[in-house]
Amino acid sequence: MSNYYNIIRDFFLNFGIDLDKFNITYDMFPRKNKSEWGYNFSIETRNDSRILANVKNQYSEFKVLLHETGHGVHSFLQDPNELILNSGINGIVTEGIANLFGSFLHDELFYKSFFDENVEGEFRQMAEYEKLSYLRFIGNIFFDHELYRNDVTSLYNPSHIYAQLFYGRCNL
Repeated sequence: MSNYYNIIRDFFLNFGIDLDKFNITYDMFPRKNKSEWGYNFSIETRNDSRILANVKNQYSEFKVLLHETGHGVHSFLQDPNELILNSGINGIVTEGIANLFGSFLHDELFYKSFFDENVEGEFRQMAEYEKLSYLRFIGNIFFDHELYRNDVTSLYNPSHIYAQLFYGRCNL
């Protein structure tokens, strides 16, 4: 993992995205009291982005780096004048972009620099399993959609929307 930046940078170059042009700071390695999850913090859109991860020396950890770097790149490529995509960007847009880059973990374009053997079948199976496991997020997407469709004026509103969506008619 000590060469993580070069690997990620070279991969993003496949899309014409030069990470060296962006001020993305990576805090990668475990330390006491550090969260085990990966995060991207856009300090200032188009100017400063930070990635906090807690990776160990495993190939699968590159998914976190690809995903969070997708968030970081997205923060630099946003047009502040584009209101639809930037005014309170919702989870569907931001996670969609980050998930796209994270999904390349199982794509030959990314894994070919790690493995010499014929591993296409194994990576194809892992990608199919992962696609199926994403079905569990459909409810979250519907909830996110309903939050945007409804006027949320109190803490009661999200609870009520959640109850209606997941439990049917509910008198809270």
